[in-house]
Amino acid sequence: MPSSSLFKSQLRRSGNIRQLEADAFFQGAHGVAIDPGLADIHSHFDQEASRANQESIPRQKNFEQTIEHVRAAIPEAEHKWQLVKERLGEQTPPFVLPLLVAISAVIVAIAEITMLAPALDVLDITDPASQVMSATGITLIGSLAFHFAWESLSSEKFTKAWRWAIRILSGFTATALAYWGILRGQQVAFAARLNDNPLGRFLAGHPIASSIFYVFITLGAPLMIAAASHYSFHHLRDYWEWKKANSRLKCLIKQKAAAQKGLEAEKQGLEHRLAEIAHKCEQWKASYRLHHERGSKRGAIQEPFWTVPLKATFAGLIVAALLFWAPIVVEIPAVLASWIAAFLYFRRQWHSPTPEEYFELEHVHFSNPADIQNQKLPSWNQKPKELAE
Repeated sequence: MPSSSLFKSQLRRSGNIRQLEADAFFQGAHGVAIDPGLADIHSHFDQEASRANQESIPRQKNFEQTIEHVRAAIPEAEHKWQLVKERLGEQTPPFVLPLLVAISAVIVAIAEITMLAPALDVLDITDPASQVMSATGITLIGSLAFHFAWESLSSEKFTKAWRWAIRILSGFTATALAYWGILRGQQVAFAARLNDNPLGRFLAGHPIASSIFYVFITLGAPLMIAAASHYSFHHLRDYWEWKKANSRLKCLIKQKAAAQKGLEAEKQGLEHRLAEIAHKCEQWKASYRLHHERGSKRGAIQEPFWTVPLKATFAGLIVAALLFWAPIVVEIPAVLASWIAAFLYFRRQWHSPTPEEYFELEHVHFSNPADIQNQKLPSWNQKPKELAE
């Protein structure tokens, strides 16, 4: 007689409704109580519900941690955004124009270096690479000096001593660059006179104009670079701070909304999954009750024993047909061995069928309703009279 623990192990392995029906019918026909089977089904689906909960809880925890993290970060982000908005306004600070100004400053610096490098011959710097490096250094000195001078006028970052030191250094730098411009004008005029160039005669006839021109080139380029870098740096920094604060707040709000939606979806999915498991459990219990009752009422009819040697004979004939080409000494033992193997297999199936095989032998007796009470259904445990004799 099958036990409940065996049924429980089969249920855990198969998880098949057809297997459940066969086992329920088999147990009902053999007088096994229905309660242990129902308890096993309930336990099986309780385990499925527990697994669903265990799989869902870590995901819910991740969403909850994200929500808590975002909730803790939003007040700080809102405070930073409020400070930036009070200082810069709600409109996005300009970005394109400061970027173009910064690019223009780079172009001006390249042009100044290109024009200044050849003039370094007067300082006995003749190597082209050295001239470019020296011209770059002179341009940067002037630009940085004017930039810091501008900062000292518009910012309170420097102490009073530093502000005066920067301004004095900037004045010396401006004076040096002005003299350097005059020297460049004289150098160009001298070179033009040696080559009998009309430019030499013009510059010789207009010394003041030529000096002003070269002083403007030498002194104006660093001034423009400093002004452009000061303007573009502050505006690009404002744009970056505004964009960063605004994007940070929006990103946190989106993360919070997404995490809340994900948590709600996870909880709803778990509820649907548990409801599905509960529905399936009830469905399996109903099927188990039905087929257990059918097994206890109807039982199964044992096939006649003569079908066992008949099936074994068919198996031997099939082997004989497949080995028709083999010698007699090979074919006859093979056919005999296959007959014996098939006989043993079908005899076991006839004597001890599996629940699935037993379920297929269900006894269904068609009769009039009036004859049902007078009709006694044969069961598997009751052998026919001729077999008993």
